[in-house]
Amino acid sequence: MTQIIETARIGLALFCFAASLVFGVTGIVGLNRYKSPLPRLQASSLCGTTAVFSIILGCLAIAPTWAFFFRLLAIGGFFLVSNPLGTHFIATYARKKKLTENPRGLDD
Repeated sequence: MTQIIETARIGLALFCFAASLVFGVTGIVGLNRYKSPLPRLQASSLCGTTAVFSIILGCLAIAPTWAFFFRLLAIGGFFLVSNPLGTHFIATYARKKKLTENPRGLDD
């Protein structure tokens, strides 16, 4: 029975790591697809947050001890609060400073 549970835990972790890879690649594509800085920021932030959170979920699935599990849970909770909040602050500053166009002219 424990062998089945271990196999399920490893399978769940591998699924989360694969999902993280998909989210990371999607964020890179979104970063290069959009022309305006604010959609670029939103795409990269959303995909980056879900990619890192998927890694944390995968690590939670294979955590060797309960102490490590709860440490990862605390890190994941902090990350879910801080990363979107930081992106919001950057987007708010960009909007207030009217930074809606790419100053380097790379929108071609």
